[in-house]
Amino acid sequence: MLIRSQNKHIIVNFNMEHGVYYYEGARHFHIETSDLRIGEYSTEEKAIKVLDMIQDAYARCESTRTLSNGTMFEIARKCNQEQAEDFKKEHRATFVFQMPQDSEV
Repeated sequence: MLIRSQNKHIIVNFNMEHGVYYYEGARHFHIETSDLRIGEYSTEEKAIKVLDMIQDAYARCESTRTLSNGTMFEIARKCNQEQAEDFKKEHRATFVFQMPQDSEV
């Protein structure tokens, strides 16, 4: 799964990282990978909620990967081109988590 930073300037391959964590900085709670800050939140509760969101997104990503193995080819064979493209777009979105802004948490 990929994680895109709040400012959209960084994309992290979550599968290649050792972890995502938060720590308290000066007046903010930062979410970082091993060497990149990917989010900043005003409260500890918001930072933990975003970590929960990442956890849920990762679980959905892995479930989708497992369940869709070969399914896209089968659906593409049975559907018209537009339906197949819609299915692929919907499932591709599962593999990218956009870090929410502080106001969205």
